[in-house]
Amino acid sequence: MNKESGYRKTIISEYLNNLLHALNAYEGYSDGFRKLNGDFINYLQARWVDLNIEGGDAIRVKFQRDRDYLSHPFLGIVIRLLEGARIHVPQREETLALLKKHTNYPLHNFITFAFNFNRNDKDAPFEILSDDFIKIIFYLTNKKGYPHLENFDSFLEYKLRISGVSIINLVYARRSALVEKNIDKVTEHLSLAAIQSGQDHRKFLGQKYYELTTLFKKHNDFAGKLLQKAVDFKNYEALLPLVKYYEEASDDKDDYTAIAFYYLVIAHHLEIPGAGEKLKTYYEKEGVRPPCNKMLSKFFED
Repeated sequence: MNKESGYRKTIISEYLNNLLHALNAYEGYSDGFRKLNGDFINYLQARWVDLNIEGGDAIRVKFQRDRDYLSHPFLGIVIRLLEGARIHVPQREETLALLKKHTNYPLHNFITFAFNFNRNDKDAPFEILSDDFIKIIFYLTNKKGYPHLENFDSFLEYKLRISGVSIINLVYARRSALVEKNIDKVTEHLSLAAIQSGQDHRKFLGQKYYELTTLFKKHNDFAGKLLQKAVDFKNYEALLPLVKYYEEASDDKDDYTAIAFYYLVIAHHLEIPGAGEKLKTYYEKEGVRPPCNKMLSKFFED
């Protein structure tokens, strides 16, 4: 798996390196353009491959606010297109007019494609998208909710998942949670995303399991499974939501109060805000005893 991940990263690295070379060559390798183009490539790498959202956002802000970055006629537009931002008609027309004067600009075809993209088109050129890094990003961003993924054939789904665009596996994990309610598939997709992004496996999974639970607005058994997974991977942000889940899951047939109390004690031990106050109400109830030290120590040793 790691060998395959390295191969996929190499393919994307080659793509980004070739794009950077093409952008610099077109603009004459001047220091100013080299910096702008370098930051643009770093944005693509951080935001969509490494899943470093903060790093990608920091670069994106430069293209939104910094005068030198704003002066570039195309890169700011490309980033806005990739982020799914709305391009106003005057800016669109101005950009298209500039493209007529720069027909050999390396991102010319992509910008034209993006401006002509029909969000409701169910027959998008998947064969092209599956091989084009930037078009994959754009397509996923502009297909809100990703309903089209439900109809992918297995070969194309596999081809996209191993493309190295890590964000794709988060999309599939989201679908597996909301549509299929399949915890094994969620784990498969999240694990592959972790490998592709190069992030710490346990920390990544704990964070992403918890993020998926926020998609469920009401008490939901599958969301409970995701919360449990998040806590198993030591995402302590998920502890109090897990306590609440077990509280609401308790009924006349099954009583999960003891489990809720167990995780509440852990949350209190970790000094999570709100846990102490909530714990007092448990001590006031009859029949609730603190978990033994052996049980608590097992949680922190795992």
